[in-house]
Amino acid sequence: MDGANVEGDYTIRELDIDTPASALHVWHTHFDTAAAQADINVVYPIHRLKVLVAQGLIGRVASPAVSFMGFSNVFRMRDEVVPAVVAAVRPTGLAGRPRTSPTVSHTPGSKS
Repeated sequence: MDGANVEGDYTIRELDIDTPASALHVWHTHFDTAAAQADINVVYPIHRLKVLVAQGLIGRVASPAVSFMGFSNVFRMRDEVVPAVVAAVRPTGLAGRPRTSPTVSHTPGSKS
């Protein structure tokens, strides 16, 4: 990311989901990155996502994953970053798919 730009970085990074955590680096000027440096899953939960795939709870993890800096101007995020993320994810076949949520039933008076 563009560390010299105090207003934020409006570029994205495409990450191969099989990149070893030791090869990833976290950089940010607006929060302490020590926890993320110690465990990349704090900011990029790739291990947990792969566990969810193995458990059959999600179908797959899209590759590439997309990273971007969140401390930025909201309008530039909308106009620059979001279109770049969509363009990066679209080839995976996952962009634009309708979301589904599990059906949860609850009986009034039950404790569940």
